[in-house]
Amino acid sequence: MIKSMQSGVSGLMVHKTKMDVIANNIANVNTNVSIVVLFQSRPLA
Repeated sequence: MIKSMQSGVSGLMVHKTKMDVIANNIANVNTNVSIVVLFQSRPLA
């Protein structure tokens, strides 16, 4: 029974992380930060 509870909690934690990522992506849709980071990460050569 303990293992099933641990599996359930683990699944909920993964789901929360995925939801946090989606929420952050939605919040950053109208910002230019992501565009600047993309251009800075490319090599200049």
